[in-house]
This record gives sequence, structure tokens and C-alpha cells, in this order.
Amino acid sequence: MVKDHEPDLMAPADYDRNNPSMAVGSMFAHMFQFKMALATHAAIRENRYFIQKSDIGRYRVYCHWRNDGCPWRIHASTMRDGKTI
Repeated sequence: MVKDHEPDLMAPADYDRNNPSMAVGSMFAHMFQFKMALATHAAIRENRYFIQKSDIGRYRVYCHWRNDGCPWRIHASTMRDGKTI
């Protein structure tokens, strides 16, 4: 079983709206902010993606061309506070 580590002190969930980072450990204040950052990130890099899972507490996205060897996927979920992504 995998257990994610969450830091004791949460860093502020702030990001560059014009060029958001989708690096491991990036944090967002809420799900809408994450979705907007993902859409902006994909548009800037001309990536297409499809949504595999989407609900209140999680969002799972894969590269549109994953069958052609595109390696990335993103899984975002709420942290202990029930809001931060």
C-alpha cells in the first residue's frame, strides 16, 4: 500500500498563472485552480489530454497520445484540509 507524505506545514498554494508548473509536488488552493492551471499548461505546450477520473476530491488525466508512447499522466487529489490540491 502506498502512503503519500504530506508535510506538516503546508506551503502556500501559489502558481504562475501565465506559465503554471505541473511538477510533482505542485500545490493549488482548490480543484478549479488546478484545472485552470492544467488547461493553461497544456495550451502553452500544445498538449492534448483526456480525463480518466473526475470528482470532488480527485482528478486523473492522461496524455492524449499515450498509446503512441506519450509517457505523462497527472493525478491530483485533495489533501487533509479537504481543499488544497
